[in-house]
Parts: sequence; structure tokens; C-alpha cells
Amino acid sequence: MNFRAFVVGFVLCTWLGCQCGPGTTDLCAGVRCGNGLTCDPTNGKCSTGVSTDGGTGGGSGTGGSAGGGSQASCTPACAGATPICDPATQTCKACTATAGCGGTTPACLTTGAAGQGTCVQCVMNADCPLAGAICDSVTHLCSASGTGGGSGATGGGTGVTGGGQGGGAVGPPMFDDAGVTAHCANFAGPPGQTCANSENCPHGYDCVSNMCELRGHSGPVQVTLRWGTQTDLDLYLVEPLTDGGTCEIYYSNPGPVPCTDPLHLGLCLPDGGFALGLGGTNCGSKGWLDLDANRGCDMSALTNTPVENIIYSPGITVTSGTYTVRVNNWSACSVSPPIPWEVEVRANGQTRFYCGQFTTTGNGGASGAGDVVTTFTLP
Repeated sequence: MNFRAFVVGFVLCTWLGCQCGPGTTDLCAGVRCGNGLTCDPTNGKCSTGVSTDGGTGGGSGTGGSAGGGSQASCTPACAGATPICDPATQTCKACTATAGCGGTTPACLTTGAAGQGTCVQCVMNADCPLAGAICDSVTHLCSASGTGGGSGATGGGTGVTGGGQGGGAVGPPMFDDAGVTAHCANFAGPPGQTCANSENCPHGYDCVSNMCELRGHSGPVQVTLRWGTQTDLDLYLVEPLTDGGTCEIYYSNPGPVPCTDPLHLGLCLPDGGFALGLGGTNCGSKGWLDLDANRGCDMSALTNTPVENIIYSPGITVTSGTYTVRVNNWSACSVSPPIPWEVEVRANGQTRFYCGQFTTTGNGGASGAGDVVTTFTLP
């Protein structure tokens, strides 16, 4: 075996051998409940009260005892596609106003013939996470309220910012929810840090005009994951392809990573040093992941300011369609949960921030792993 083949084999074995982790699952991880609802850790569903002893009722008078309430029950018991008992009607439903929904669809559609009893993103403006956002009564999706367009009966422009007060339509939102328009977490980073070259900047940043700048910030699309602990989280992006398929960008399929090969071994060694090959695409994506931060809980490379970027190079024409962003908790390493994180998504000149936290020690991961953070659609 020559030296080059030995190095390739060693890197492959090392990489494949370390990407595994515990199999614990938190049913409420990534679940976003509607206003006044709480996630039940036993089933991952949202409801007005979480109880394992028959409810939270209370006694009255001297002999009363707390905890004596009872949950509604239906006969026969609810199961299958209609597992929730509606206490008002004593009938089984897919969801009710107070139970059965969570995650990115925390609201239950309780009225109307079409879709009644199904979980949706919103049924009223109050269900939307961003103040001022509106809930579309047809699609039941949140979008930013209109700020432009004409006036009068037919209104004006369309789109996320289109539509006047006179009835202008608000078109399909580019993002699946309103997100927030400013950072929702405060993780230490290098903005304002001076540098002589990129080696003076943390991983995920380049030295531009003697200042550390986020890698990929000048491209047409950018997805960035930040967190503030020595843990191994992973960023995923499912990109649509022109043939109608999709390509998943993550640590095992980093995409067309620009290749450097200083040792002339046939290995690509981008920042993070994990991508193999000669810079070719993995499954046809245009975007690429710049590094796998804190990968495998490698004690020699752990940082308290990890960042991962999925980058679209300047001048590239991005593919039209829907993109899905996920974050996975590969391992908490030696850190005790919770593990907060922030994802920044920039596309079509708009930026949204999404924050969450993981409450378990990790679940390993591979293709398809992680919690959905948001989807966005490019024209």
C-alpha cells in the first residue's frame, strides 16, 4: 500500500468511525406549542395541561385533595387517525383547540369543512411567532404584513411585503413562518476582530480587509448555525434540484467544497479538514458546507464559539424551489443540556433568525437527521 492510499484509508476509517452517537430521543425536542399550550414529554403533543395522574383538579373544603381532576375520555377509546378525545363533544378527533398539535404546526383547524381537525401553522394572527405577522385564512401560514402596493378594492402588489391596506393580496410567504428579523440569541463571535490572514480568525470566518467576516456572506443564499458550547451540533439543508429531486447538504455530503490539497494527496482539506474528493458535488447541490464544527467531540478541536455555514458562491444562479433547514444534536459531548442554538437564513435580500435548544445528550445522526427549523422558497 503506497503512502497516498494509506492516508486516504486512514481518513475514511477515522471519519466513518467517529460519526455515531447515543440513541436517546426527546419527543419534545424542537416542538413549538401554540399560545398557552405545553408539550407533553410522553407523546410529543401540545395541550393545555400535562398530567400523568388524571389531571390537576383540586379539592374544596377541609377534606378536599389536590390533583383529583380527571381527563376527558371517549367510549370507545380514541386511537389511530383520531387519537384525541374532544371534551366538548365526547368524540374522537385528530386534534382539538387544546391538544394534538405541535412542532411547526401548533394550531388545530377546528372549523370549516376542508381540513377540519388537522394541525396547521396558524388559525389566527396570535398563533404567529412574530409580532405584526398575519395568518392567511386560506393557507393557514404566517407571513409578514403588507407594507406596500396600491389602495382600493383590488389592492396592489403581491409577495411578503406587497399588498396595500385597501385589500392588496399577500402572496405566498418566502419563509414557512415569520421568524424574527434580529438575532434571537447572543453567542460570542468575532465581528470587529482584526486579522492579518484567515488563520487569525475562528473557523467559519475569513480575513477580509484585515477584519474577520462570516464566510459566504456575499453569496445570494446563506444558512448559518451558531451555538455557544463545546458540543457537536450539525447543520442540514435540503436543496431542490432542477430535475425535480433534492440534495441534502450536511457533514457527510458537504457539496462542491472548494478544494485545497497542500500535501498533494488527492484530499480536499477545507477549513475543518473533513471533505474527501477533488471538490466535486455530492448529489448535485450548488450550496456547500464549509466545516463540521466540534465534530465527533474531538477534544483537541472543540471551541466555545462554533459556527457552520452553508454557502452559495457569489454570482451563482440558485435553483428555484423549496429549501428545508434542519439542525441536529449529534452529541452534547461533556456538556450538560440544554444546548441553545441560533440559525440565520438569508435569501432574496431577506434575513430571518430562528432559535431553539436541545435538552438531551444527543442522538447521533446521518442523512435525514435533525429537527426542521424552517423552509423557504426561491422563485
